[in-house]
Amino acid sequence: VFFNTLKYIQKAELLISSDSVSKLFTDNGLIIHRHVEEQFDMKFLDGSAFLNHYFVKLGWLASWKALLPEDELEAFFAVLEANLNEYSSKNGELTLTVPMAFVEGKKI
Repeated sequence: VFFNTLKYIQKAELLISSDSVSKLFTDNGLIIHRHVEEQFDMKFLDGSAFLNHYFVKLGWLASWKALLPEDELEAFFAVLEANLNEYSSKNGELTLTVPMAFVEGKKI
């Protein structure tokens, strides 16, 4: 839903992947020595509960807000919240899958 909302406002290029993080290592003279990916899930009643959850505010909200110019934030988060609420209404809940990556590099 977050990705679709970024696509809707034509900002999909703002998302990063583990491949793009690994490329940062190799572009700066390192080889990837070890790369581990895992994930965990957090469940919410709806998008409003998600966006108001303490851990979401603490861990992600500031970095999400930094992705967009100040004058676009209100519109983006209104659309995001509506999309998340619609999704959770159709599916009975909202699950946030949190990806985690550990990348270890060695200097060439």
